[in-house]
Amino acid sequence: MNALISIIFTLFVFFSGAATGDSALADTKGHDLKLQEIKRPDKNGPWPEFLVEVTIHASPLESVAIYYALDHQKDYVPGVIKSVVTSQPNPLEAITDYEFATPWPLPNSLYTNGSKLHQVAQDHYKVNWWMITNNSADETTGYAEFIPTKNNMTKLIYRSYVSPKNFLATFFKGRAKEDIKNTILTIKKHIEDLKKQKSPLLQKYVRIIQDSLNNKYTYMPQKK
Repeated sequence: MNALISIIFTLFVFFSGAATGDSALADTKGHDLKLQEIKRPDKNGPWPEFLVEVTIHASPLESVAIYYALDHQKDYVPGVIKSVVTSQPNPLEAITDYEFATPWPLPNSLYTNGSKLHQVAQDHYKVNWWMITNNSADETTGYAEFIPTKNNMTKLIYRSYVSPKNFLATFFKGRAKEDIKNTILTIKKHIEDLKKQKSPLLQKYVRIIQDSLNNKYTYMPQKK
């Protein structure tokens, strides 16, 4: 996301939902998700910046652990068939290659994104992400912020700007909005499901976040 949103989000300039299908849509009931469009004077792309807020029924550490589980994104994000960390400039930053499956006869979409983890305050985290290469967008950038709320839950604030290359992108803004909602709800549900299941996978990625914050390389061997 993150990488997560740009992978799914930009593909709607080429086709309308063909890769994921209706079966991939998340449950859109019983949540407090809010989405705003922000027109930035410094950006000239066909889409505005999107700001999404939603409550996750898990702690900020658990939430950021799964969101920032870069190599795990291919296992639950619809359409993502590759998410491989290729380098770590430092323990809090990673470069990740992605591949997104598209329907024949289109070639799969390939992306490389950078991302960086920050601990803003006690139990308050932020992940910034940015485009390095992207064959379907001129620019992608954004962040996800995980803020503690009452009852050990999390307020997720997700802000994303994508400028697609395709000249038809303007006509897909409505579908893009629905896609970003669905992607955020998919992330929310996956985190909550892993927490309910007391999944070892969740604990694995919690440890990875803790190790990263303790200046340990988690995806690549530590440089000497």
